[in-house]
Amino acid sequence: MKKLLLIAVLSGMLFTNVKAQDVYNEILKTSLQVAENEKNDIETRKIATFKFDALNYMKQKVIPEVLKDTTDLKTMNKVINQLNQQSYAMYQFINYFCGQQEKGQGDCHGIVYKCFPEQSDVQ
Repeated sequence: MKKLLLIAVLSGMLFTNVKAQDVYNEILKTSLQVAENEKNDIETRKIATFKFDALNYMKQKVIPEVLKDTTDLKTMNKVINQLNQQSYAMYQFINYFCGQQEKGQGDCHGIVYKCFPEQSDVQ
């Protein structure tokens, strides 16, 4: 249900103007909620914790770029937009990869890398 809601929210954002970090913040909030919910199984919580940590790491890496020149709004918006895109790509990648594992695809690395060539270093 949460995944469906997040997909609906993110799809709706494609057709509307989005505030600078809405996608990033929504994925961060959702991941934190899943990680802290003790009703979820441990694997789901570990994956959500990984997403949360990865998002914080990604933000930490772009902060110097954003703070370099706070008067250059064009560059700042470009960096924040890139953070949103990378956050959503990571979210999709992890969910797809875990979905393939759950389906019993076995070694699904090749399938995942074919679907996400820009996000992986594997050729």
